[in-house]
This record gives sequence, C-alpha cells and structure tokens, in this order.
Amino acid sequence: MGLNEKIYDLIIIGAGPAGIEAGLQAEQIGIKALLIDREEAGSVIANTMSGKRFYHAYGRNAEPPGGLLDFPDRKKGGELVDLWRKQARSLAYLPNTVFETIENVAGNGTYIIITNKGNFIASRVILATGIFSKPKRLGVSGEEGNASIAYEFDYNDFITDKKILVIGGGNSAVETALELSLDNDVLLIVRKPNISETITERNRAELEREITGGSLRIFYNSNILSFNSDEATIQISGEKITDRFDKIYINIGYESPSEWLKSLLFELAPNGLPILFANLETSRPGIFVAGALAGSDSIIGSANQAIEIIKYIARK
Repeated sequence: MGLNEKIYDLIIIGAGPAGIEAGLQAEQIGIKALLIDREEAGSVIANTMSGKRFYHAYGRNAEPPGGLLDFPDRKKGGELVDLWRKQARSLAYLPNTVFETIENVAGNGTYIIITNKGNFIASRVILATGIFSKPKRLGVSGEEGNASIAYEFDYNDFITDKKILVIGGGNSAVETALELSLDNDVLLIVRKPNISETITERNRAELEREITGGSLRIFYNSNILSFNSDEATIQISGEKITDRFDKIYINIGYESPSEWLKSLLFELAPNGLPILFANLETSRPGIFVAGALAGSDSIIGSANQAIEIIKYIARK
C-alpha cells in the first residue's frame, strides 16, 4: 500500500503498543489502515525508559501476550522499541506526523484526519496517543521552575551516592525508588495510607525487601508542604521536617488531556478521559480509543484493547 494514498478504512493515531498491535491486526485481516505518530514508534519508552526492563505481568495484567506485537518478557525498553519500530515499518506508517484534529464528512459517516503531512479520510479511527504528556504537579510552594525536581526518572541516567526523594505511591514511583536505591540513599513519600492497589506483586515484594534491608525508607500518610531549591519540607506523622536532597522525583501520575479531548468533541467522564461504550468506542461513532486513554496500565493490556477493537471493526 502506498503512503500517497489518502483514503483508508482505518487511521490509527499513535504508534505505541496499542497502535502497532492495531495496525498488525488490521493488516492480517485485510483492513486498509494507516498508522501515524508525532515522533517515531515507541518514542515515550525510547526517550526515558530504554534501560528499564518490561515484564508481561504488570499493573492489572497477568496474562501473556496473545497478539502480534513482538514483546518478549523481561526485555529492556530500548530492545523492545527496536522490535516495534521494525514491525511499524512493515505497515503503512507515517512517523513524525503531527495529528491536529478530526472533522466529520457531512452525511457519509467518514472522518477527515488533519495532519501536518496532509489530510486523510477514513470511516474508522483509533486514538492510541497515550496521556504521558503532562505530569501532575503537587501544587505546593517552590515547585514550579525548581531545577532539583523531575517528574520522570530517565532510566538512561546513571546516578550514584546521592540523597534522593521520591513522591508517589504507584508503580512509577515505586520503580523509581527501587532503581535508585541500588546506589543511593532513597526516601519514598506516600501521601496515602498504603501504596496503590495496582502495584505489581514483583514491585511490592522488591519494595518490602529493600525496606527490610534498610536500603530504602518509606513514610505513609505524609505530605510535601513546600520546596526551597533542593530542600523539601515534609509533614510526617504530624511532625514537620525539612531536609535537603540531591534530586527530587514527583511521580504522582499524569493529567488527562481533557481540553484536547474536548476539542475533539468527545463526551468525557469525570476523570477527564473519553466515555467509552461497547468495544471501546467513544461518543463519536467509529472513533475508538486504546491504551492509556482507555484506562490501560500495561503493554499487554493496551495491545489486547487494540485486538478487541479490530475484531469489532471486522464484524461490522
């Protein structure tokens, strides 16, 4: 299929695990699809998690992969991205293509997808862009513009013999704390009484082991009151303490891109993500979402959502 063709059965926006799986499934059953991405396939993982190992069992997923996405267990992110980019290039695929909006074609049930590389027409669209663009802030004094604070841990960085503060209770925060505790003094602050229920068993076991071994400290029901350069004022069990840290990581999730989604005319749920109907279809008929936009927290979960959508489209 030539990339100069403008009319497709399906446009897939986002070349992460969900988007690539959707493209592979579509090609296998003869659906004419185009996969586009604003960067290269797998860019989120390539940019910050190329050194991180990825496991089949993660988040709410405990199943082995059942689709076409090449995902060997326990491989590092960079290795997976190399595999995925090879798969993406086997499809009708346009990297470095910035998606702008989706317009209705009046009366005939199709859509115009507007990009910086031209417009494309399709009767079905899968939005698999993820939500990892704007990390949540704590909103406390001294946070904005603070050079000591990062919102993502770059697994390509080598950090040793530093005093580290990590804030958050989900998988990202726990994994950041575990990775850094190997060669650093790490304090993990959890604002709630417990770590998140979605923490993987592997992360939970490793966290307990590191705490017991003394290489990582953790405090629950604790809050960050303010920052002053590399100093953090923390309320722990009613006591206010101030300490300095070489690096501070805030891993408390990501803002839903609600304003952008509203601009695409989706009906949104209270969490700012699209309201979903059967088979992950949005309030705009023929437009589906997969991956983080559909609540998935794992590679396999995202790929399985793509499989569900393609099976539904094939039946229509």
